Amino acid sequence: MREFLRITILVILACAFVGTLASVGLFAWYGRNLPDADALLEYEPRQVNRVYSSDGLIIGESGPRRTFVPIEEMPPILPNAFVAAEDEDFYQHEGVSLPHIVMAMYRNLLAMRVRGGGSTITQQLVKNVLLSDERKLSRKIKEALLAYEIENRLSKREILEIYMNTVYFGNQCYGVAEAARFYFDRELKELSVAQAAYLAGLVQNPGLYRLNRHPENARKRQMYVLRRLRELEYISDKEYERISSEPLQYVKSANRGPDAPYVKDQALREVRERLGEEALKRGGLKIHTSIDSRMQSYAEEALRSGLIEYDRRHAYRPVGLRLDEAGRRAFAELFEGYPDDVLCAFSAERRAITINENEIPARYADLPENERPAAWRAFPWRTRIERMEENRIYLALAGNITEGGDLEVSLGRQAGIVPAAELKSALKRAGKDAKIEELFAPGTLLQVMSAGKIAPYKGKAQALRLVSLPEVQGAFVAIDPSTHAVRALVGGFAFNRGEYNRAVRAGRQPGSSFKPFVYLSAIQSRKFTAASIVEDAPITIKIAGAPDWSPQNYEPGFRGPLRLREALAFSLNTVAARLIEAVTPQAVVETAQALGIKSKLRADYSLALGASEVTPLELASAYAALADGGRAAEPLFVTRVTGPDGLTLYEVRNEKKQAIPANEVYVLVSMMRSVMDHGTGASGKIEGRPLAGKTGTANEQRDAWFAGFSPQLAAVAWVGFDDHRPLGRGETGARAALPIWTSFMRKALKDKPIVDFATPPGVSFVTIDPQTGLRCAPDNPQAMQEVFLDGTEPGETPEQDADAVNGPETKEDKQ
Repeated sequence: MREFLRITILVILACAFVGTLASVGLFAWYGRNLPDADALLEYEPRQVNRVYSSDGLIIGESGPRRTFVPIEEMPPILPNAFVAAEDEDFYQHEGVSLPHIVMAMYRNLLAMRVRGGGSTITQQLVKNVLLSDERKLSRKIKEALLAYEIENRLSKREILEIYMNTVYFGNQCYGVAEAARFYFDRELKELSVAQAAYLAGLVQNPGLYRLNRHPENARKRQMYVLRRLRELEYISDKEYERISSEPLQYVKSANRGPDAPYVKDQALREVRERLGEEALKRGGLKIHTSIDSRMQSYAEEALRSGLIEYDRRHAYRPVGLRLDEAGRRAFAELFEGYPDDVLCAFSAERRAITINENEIPARYADLPENERPAAWRAFPWRTRIERMEENRIYLALAGNITEGGDLEVSLGRQAGIVPAAELKSALKRAGKDAKIEELFAPGTLLQVMSAGKIAPYKGKAQALRLVSLPEVQGAFVAIDPSTHAVRALVGGFAFNRGEYNRAVRAGRQPGSSFKPFVYLSAIQSRKFTAASIVEDAPITIKIAGAPDWSPQNYEPGFRGPLRLREALAFSLNTVAARLIEAVTPQAVVETAQALGIKSKLRADYSLALGASEVTPLELASAYAALADGGRAAEPLFVTRVTGPDGLTLYEVRNEKKQAIPANEVYVLVSMMRSVMDHGTGASGKIEGRPLAGKTGTANEQRDAWFAGFSPQLAAVAWVGFDDHRPLGRGETGARAALPIWTSFMRKALKDKPIVDFATPPGVSFVTIDPQTGLRCAPDNPQAMQEVFLDGTEPGETPEQDADAVNGPETKEDKQ
């Protein structure tokens, strides 16, 4: 017996010795190439850069959504709540807790898979800042070694401060400050004990406990943390009873405006040019812009609607994916766990994004990718579930066609109906060989949008329209003429489908929307007035060393002699050609550049028809100068930037200059009002509003424009394909772009007082005969009033009129 006991003891000692050697060897091996713990001593986490509208709302963010707050500025209950929820022995252990490890091993054995590693707050900090989150033994060993080292270098208070400012809380929030803002719209110092307990409990599983998605789970987790706070005597029994009865409610931030990614992109570009890339990487910048949040929303919606309507006129492109019966059941299951009062659907617009844990429905959050339902893995692109909004495109699952010909569909949380008329329209656009039974067979994924106001989920079917994600693109810019501040800027249909900002970077042919610069040059030359009779007839201009130029009107035929005002109203190309021949292309280039066109313009005759490329922002800036009486300025976009400490890093003030005399501009603006009154822009008039503008259509309908303004606001809408293919027959500026412009202007000007364009000195009003352009008596039944530059008023005969426009004929002229 003694011999057996002796052998047993020797074996145990040998195993212990070998185990010790193995452990020492293992820790020595993994301790060779550890990250430098000194990184935490001087740790300055990247903070979020925020872009603000002129009315103080957040409209864009870059970098991790994190704002560093010293622990001294946090309510005392907050660090206590984290200790209670995550690491009750935090103030006793030296970085690693053996009881935590044992409990974690027990839970993992029960679950037969790795669910957690029993990490202390110190270990979690190491993982978040110095290591990755991969679930491997090697990472856990490194984590433990670094945790011990950090405990010897930093105080518990410093460890807790860094941890609470770096840990992830879901919804792209890092650190307690951003979590408090997102979930409760509060600063840290304003948090209640109940709210602090929720935030402390959230970090264990942000996807499962998100208050805005899973309120029941969130409440259960909060109550657990409150009980731990009571057990550890951070709060009394009486406080527990009072606090646990408080409702836990998600509060949407009142400081957030519309998401404006193109604005953010442009703002960051400007800041990068001023402060450099490193300042943006460090973060913590507050970038104030001139954008009006309401106008930005109007612009986004107007452009989206216009592009979708264009697409519906031309094509129906099926998704090309059909789910079997099992896939359809799985599709419905993906929406379980979402609040009943919120209608959710898969976004059809979010392509090529990564699904992260806070975007996965709670029931699948712990499952490996290959164990999630077939529907989750079936889509040809990654999508995500969103709250449904009007004017957004979502995925629906086709069901049965009713006796009345309507299509029943599933949106996940709610049923939908696609009317029979919609099916027939889509069928027609899909091509002659398309069949309803094939296009809309049960299980087919469809792209849809609301046909009316979206109601909360109550089991009632939602009326839907069939759409396709538009391939056509567009841009929109609005500028306040009084300050030249950019009030709205949209660079495409959807930023997440391509970050190219067409409003700022796309040089496109403006077509006839460039003609106002030609007409202004003609007015400036004093050779023409708004009443000058010009000929709409075939014209051929000889060009030395190049083919002759013979422009044609968009509409076939010619109108013959007519006043210059009417030629602009109806956008006659032959008249624009005669004008540029009379004033020279170089004069037109100088006029356009003086008003704000920066792109290189070719000084040739084709400039009269907008053949040189400009950007939407440039054109909007030049039109804003027209609305401002010829005063030009750089478009004001970023107005002020402050650093993490609140100090102003730079501020921008606009300087205007009188680029063109106000009286000359006023005559042109008066003529451009006729475009809106009865010309090519007449469908965009807003009753009672003084408006001036110009349509633009490039060759072969490759670009469609409308540019116009009121005294208070100038705006430009552009529509076209990135590859410059034609928009199609009849897709002019008046059809494709003007509805976008009008939709925006109606909303943007709705609450503004009606004011007229100010009349400057140096102009006079004369009663003329519209047939001849000559002065006539007021009692003439044809009489109308026309505006002239002082000294260019017409006479009562053609000879007198010529003298008024060109000056009296002199002896030198005769020679």
